[in-house]
Amino acid sequence: MILDTIDNIDTIKYIKRSPALQEAFEWFKNTPEDIEEGTYELRGKDLYVIVTSFDTQPREDCIFESHRTYVDVQFMVEGGEIIDWSPIKLLTPQDEYNEEGDYILYPAPEETPTSLQMKPGRFAIFFPEDGHSVKINDGINSRAKKWVAKISLEFLNQ
Repeated sequence: MILDTIDNIDTIKYIKRSPALQEAFEWFKNTPEDIEEGTYELRGKDLYVIVTSFDTQPREDCIFESHRTYVDVQFMVEGGEIIDWSPIKLLTPQDEYNEEGDYILYPAPEETPTSLQMKPGRFAIFFPEDGHSVKINDGINSRAKKWVAKISLEFLNQ
């Protein structure tokens, strides 16, 4: 998991080394914030962005997930949320892996997860080993808007 702000992307080495991450962040930087909700394909199924707005929820109503095929780059545009993070080795799957949706769900871990405060301009990158629970109310924002770039591991590793 990586947490940072978009202001730092031009100096972060791991982004400079990855054409896939560079392309996702260029889209973030150059897209108007009022873009309509939906899915925008940049490289077909290898790289696409989901634009979504949502109501934040109490922590106990949120569930952990992880992905096997895609890396999530979650960029907060408006409002805010808490994202809880835990390595999947500390999580117990509650269901089988959903190949079509590329996710596996988990209840909250016994060990207290790390909480990420997401505000406009911040991003978090979640890899297959990262369990994450999103849309948690931050005590300030009841709504949030974010863009989620989904990057296939195959494209990321080119």
